[in-house]
Formats: sequence, structure tokens, C-alpha cells
Amino acid sequence: MNFLAATGEQPPQNADSTTLLQRGNDLRRTGRDEEALKLFKQADAQHPSPRGRAQIALAEQALGRWVASERDLSLALASPDDPWIEKNRATLEEALTAVRGHLARIVVLGSPAGAEVSINGERVGRLPLPSPISVVAGRVLVIVEAEGHVPVSREVDARVGELVRETVDLPPTRTFASPPSRVEVGDLNVTTSAPAVISVDDVQVGSSPVHTGDIRPGVHIVRAVFDGGGESSRKVRVQAGQSASLVLEQPASVRAAIDRKGLHRAVAVGAEAVLLGVQKSKQDAGGAVSPELDLNYGISPALDLRFGARAVVGQTAHGFLGVLGVPGSARLNLGGTFSLGLGGFVGLRTSPAPDENRVHFSREIGLLVGPEAFPAIFRLGTKHEIELSFEFGWLFNVTTSATTAYDVMHFGLNMTYLLFPSEPPKTPPLTSEPP
Repeated sequence: MNFLAATGEQPPQNADSTTLLQRGNDLRRTGRDEEALKLFKQADAQHPSPRGRAQIALAEQALGRWVASERDLSLALASPDDPWIEKNRATLEEALTAVRGHLARIVVLGSPAGAEVSINGERVGRLPLPSPISVVAGRVLVIVEAEGHVPVSREVDARVGELVRETVDLPPTRTFASPPSRVEVGDLNVTTSAPAVISVDDVQVGSSPVHTGDIRPGVHIVRAVFDGGGESSRKVRVQAGQSASLVLEQPASVRAAIDRKGLHRAVAVGAEAVLLGVQKSKQDAGGAVSPELDLNYGISPALDLRFGARAVVGQTAHGFLGVLGVPGSARLNLGGTFSLGLGGFVGLRTSPAPDENRVHFSREIGLLVGPEAFPAIFRLGTKHEIELSFEFGWLFNVTTSATTAYDVMHFGLNMTYLLFPSEPPKTPPLTSEPP
């Protein structure tokens, strides 16, 4: 904590500025920074000086009033001809660096010109702002207002030392050809399940939640265009002198696509029929189960990519069937609940294999490669985390230990469950502690 003054007793009512500054520093030494700040401001009002401005800034720093402290320190340091400032310049510049370690800067752009801008509840100017505004780093509330326009408020994340640019274009307010009397109108409250821009009868009225007065009685069409994608609209009846409320939900398919975007783990299990030697005159058949672990990457609402590891364990008429390999597929999402998929599989297998006369069977070990298709995938659950799919694959021998090897055809049903991460805790607004 910085002190740049001498001692003194409680000043009389008509004390000069020097006495007030001395007494203020005495108070700061005892931790009474708020009282000291009042004396420093009283001294500066009597006799404005760079020294008094610097003392005000140092007291504001001690109280954690970072924006005011930066402003006053900058004003004080802008006086190179003042002997006191020059003597203490190193200390003051060090204090300024410490203060700026709590600050960010924000530039607000947009329209209309002349719109009033408030930051964290304090009016800072009108559009266009002449220069960036210093703010305490963390969550910053920006409000832009203008007559004849819908006010807009936004929360902006500003990090220490960062210059944030925020553009706000105010939409015009809803107008009527002939303004109705108060008794002839009603109110409308619109909330949404996710951030959205609200329109009433194709006139934009603001961002949700919205309270709109002066709505003519009758049926109106309310539409929400969601920030994350998708839109929803409903009709609502407004009665004179009454308030109507409406909740618009983001389409389930859009919410599911948002949830599925990015990388997620998945577990699956299938029940399949297996045919061996489909192209041979003598075949072998049986049943199998296929547990699977996957990584699903949602590229867009319309496309997922999936890779994993699969084991196929089954029994045919002539012995045990085992396959272990890597499946991969691309899945095209058609609407909310239906998808198609196409992919491939490569893996090792052990299965019964016939001799040249296809009479005696022995154990075959080899490498399989082939295409797989998912002609019908149904996505269920609130986040479409459950998939029921029909699966078909035809796998061909690449290498084999048998004299006469069988290719493998499999088809059946598969159930997949995507493991979505739990919701992360919300980061509280950053606070600044005084030094």
C-alpha cells in the first residue's frame, strides 16, 4: 500500500489543502482509507493539484476502486512539470501498473448514433464512444438505449488487459398506425428455453425474456429465432387490459444437435445373425452378440463421425466365431430422430473353416475387411443419447490360415448409448480485492 505524505492532527474546518493531505495520510496509515479519501477530495476541491489527484488515486486503489484509481493516476502522471509528481513518479507508475492488473477495456460500437451506453449501471457516453472504457475485469453488463428503439443489455466476459469489442445495433420499437388508448391494449410476456430474438407479427421486439405492452387485442403470431439455431412460433390471444404469457421451446432436434456436438464416448451392444461362406456352395450360420466402445464426434447438426473397438462373439453350426476389430462410420442425421450411416470394419477373426471338400472343419485365423451400412437409425431420449439401429456388413478375407476361407456376412439390431458430460458449474463473476 502506497503512502506519500507526512503526519498531522485532525484538521480544523478551515484547514488548508496541505493540512488536509497530511491528515488524510495519517488516516490511511491506520487503515481508514474511506475517511482519508474524503479529506483528499476536500483538499483537491480547495486547491486542485496533481499531488492531490495522486493522493485521491492511491486511496481509491486501497479501496479497490480500480477504474477511478486508474483515471486519477493517469491525470496526475500527465503533469511532468510538477516537482512532487516527478519526485514520486516511480512509485505512482508502479501503483498504476498494479491497478491495471485488475482492469480490462471495452469498446462499444453499433447504432443508432447518439444511443446512450451504460456499463455496470454507470452511463459512460453515447454512440459512437470516442475511446475504450476501462472496466473491472470479469462479467461486464453493457446496456444500450435510444428513444424509439428497443433497449439491449448484454453480459460480456472481459479478461485482464484485454480489449473487448461489442457491437450493438438497436432494433426499432413496435409502432402502430394509430396508437390505441391504454384500455384497448394488453401486455405480452415471452420467455424461451434458450437465448433467442423475439418477433411479434414479424416485428422484432427484443431478446428473450421480453415484456411488451401496448399490444392490440386479438390473435398474434410470436416467433423466436434461437441463438444456437432453430426457431419456434406460436399463436397467442391477447385480451384488452390483461397480460398474456407464452413459453417458446427450442426445437428438440436443434437442442439434441447442440448436445451432440463435439467429442463424446459411447457404448453399444448388438444382437446379430451371422452367415459364413455366403459365396460358397456350402455355408455356415449362427448367432452372435457384439459389444462395442466408440468415440462419437458431432461435426454439425447433420453429420456425426464414429470410431471405436468392437468384439463379435458367436456360435455357428460348426464352432465358435470370434471377431475383434475397429469400426468406423459417418452418420447423416435426417431430421430429429432418423439417421443413415455408412462405414467400414477391419479386424481379426477366428472361425470354423472347411477343407477343400467342405466336409471337415478346422479353426481359421485371419484378417477381415469390408463395408458396413446402417440403413435405419432411430435416435431417442431427451438429448437423442439412445440409438436403435439396423446394421448390415459384409466382411472379406484379406489373409487366412485356412485352405478354404469363408467371408462373413452379419446383420442385426444394435443399441448405442452416448455418454454426455454433466453440466459444468457456472463461473461466478470475478471480484477484485483491495491490495
